[in-house]
Amino acid sequence: PSTDETIDLMRTGGSEFSIVVRNADDQRLDALAQIVLDILDAPVVLTHYQLLLSPNIGIASRAADSAKSDELVREAGLALGASQKLGRCHFRRYDTSLADDTQERLVLENDLNTALLSGDQLFMVYQPQVQASTGKREGVEALVRGQHPDRGMIPPEKGVEMAEGSGQ
Repeated sequence: PSTDETIDLMRTGGSEFSIVVRNADDQRLDALAQIVLDILDAPVVLTHYQLLLSPNIGIASRAADSAKSDELVREAGLALGASQKLGRCHFRRYDTSLADDTQERLVLENDLNTALLSGDQLFMVYQPQVQASTGKREGVEALVRGQHPDRGMIPPEKGVEMAEGSGQ
């Protein structure tokens, strides 16, 4: 660690904390993130109970003279969201692909809202449910699919993920 390195810890709300590290390179930030994860991954024993935490860390870094705190907080938040998708006890460094993913998700969510209001972009398909061991059909499953006016068929994994993530 640099002799100029400073570390500030603050609670930003609920179960979220921010750690601001000044004068540290990316390798040092990664090492600090792993140390924090290792500490928080250990079970916490309270009387007769054992608590398991689910720590995740999002990292954003910039040169000191180019850093705007609101941008760093937003980027760290995007990186945190990406680390949470990996499961418990991960850290993720911000990169521009995370912002691109967020932009695409916003566009798809808007498209889903438009499809719901228009009534002509969503349709039902039916998929038979077959018993694998006998080959006997046991029922059907109704599935909603989307047809975007410009992009064509929306892949099921994108449509389902978007609908579930947006609460639609």
